[in-house]
Amino acid sequence: MWISPREAVAVMLPILITMDLVGIRAWRGKADWAELRMLIPAALLGIGLGTLAFGVMSDRLVTGAVGLIAIAFTADRLLRRGGAKGAAVRPSRPFAWLCGAGSGFTSTLAHAGGPPIMVYLLSRKLPKE
Repeated sequence: MWISPREAVAVMLPILITMDLVGIRAWRGKADWAELRMLIPAALLGIGLGTLAFGVMSDRLVTGAVGLIAIAFTADRLLRRGGAKGAAVRPSRPFAWLCGAGSGFTSTLAHAGGPPIMVYLLSRKLPKE
């Protein structure tokens, strides 16, 4: 709990890669390629930006960024709690790019790419699986 964010990333990365490979195998053939064609380029952009930012940010700034990311997604979740239930609507392309790039960026900084993608996928009202 007391190591720098850079060291924590290095320790966790092999474990998370292994988890991703198992997850990909479990969900093989169930991907929605239309969604992925929109999200993957944005995620790659976010990963690139995160890599650049991670290289120039101090440990203290990385820690602060991780905290702000956590607060932002918690606030989003709390504000959307009582949202109306409606039919599935395809979010706009800019929203998909924002969520994809946000996921790539936060994944690079703190292995926390799940919340931005979940914001996008939940807004699509897709089946939970």
